[in-house]
Amino acid sequence: MDTHIVIDGPPRVTDLARSAIMASDVVLIPVQPSSYDIGAVEEVVKLIEEARVYKDRLKSAFVVNRKIANTVTGRDVGEALASYPIPALAASVTQRVVFPEAAAQGRAIFEIFSRSIVRARRRPRSRWCAPS
Repeated sequence: MDTHIVIDGPPRVTDLARSAIMASDVVLIPVQPSSYDIGAVEEVVKLIEEARVYKDRLKSAFVVNRKIANTVTGRDVGEALASYPIPALAASVTQRVVFPEAAAQGRAIFEIFSRSIVRARRRPRSRWCAPS
């Protein structure tokens, strides 16, 4: 049986972030497609590089979050992240209106959409989690 523990670390480089990285086997770095977020990842990348001195099997990847489909910024984020020694996952999390709407109604997205529609939109993890 595999055990998975998710540590949601701080967005800034701190001792806590360093400790979370050292305690991890895999580090996923969420990045919004903006110049602010892309510029800010450099510090986290440096922490991961430092951690690899002690943990050479440490895996890491960028996860593009809140990507707006069919925009220049959404299209170019992968190219901007390619300058770092960490891959970006092939899939991204797109900005969806349903999440804030569901939260405003105090409901889950499954209560707004039928379960069959939500299930149809899921993809096998093995395919979309692979680095691009």
